[in-house]
Amino acid sequence: MFVIFILWYIISKSVAHRLVFKPGMAEATLGALLDVWLERFEFMHVPEKRKVFAVAVGSMLTWNSPVILSKFGSFIDVFVSVLNDIQNDDNGFADEIYITLSSKDDTPSAEENETQNDLRRRTLRQNDMCEQTDLKQFISQKLQECQQLYGEELFTQLMEQADPVIRNQLIELLNR
Repeated sequence: MFVIFILWYIISKSVAHRLVFKPGMAEATLGALLDVWLERFEFMHVPEKRKVFAVAVGSMLTWNSPVILSKFGSFIDVFVSVLNDIQNDDNGFADEIYITLSSKDDTPSAEENETQNDLRRRTLRQNDMCEQTDLKQFISQKLQECQQLYGEELFTQLMEQADPVIRNQLIELLNR
């Protein structure tokens, strides 16, 4: 439940969280949460959680918040890490590794023995936004939106927050 609250807080920019905090406290709290999450990101070993995190921080790129902009370089590092996770040996991308093992569950014998709970879970997996998102395309789109929103000069400055090696890897991964 706590994780759901944190995801809701980070992803949403609703009026509700502004009413709970004093002015400026929401930004400080967001910054503290992101610091903790970014520190612990490398300890996430479940691919689905890593992808969810990458999608969450990618969604925040266009918030035009000083806290988000200050973490831009760290977000680039997250993107490269997750994109490297899903890269195939053939230099293609196998984002389907994040889509659950539904192929073996789709056999006729599996459907016959499927309970209501199994059916519900399979339906949820098939409709999960994170599982349906092509991460490479999503990141590319968000970076293009940032470039349009912030302008070429500020976008270049934001990209320079990332380590040059990481930045070059991102460019290479997105151009494949």
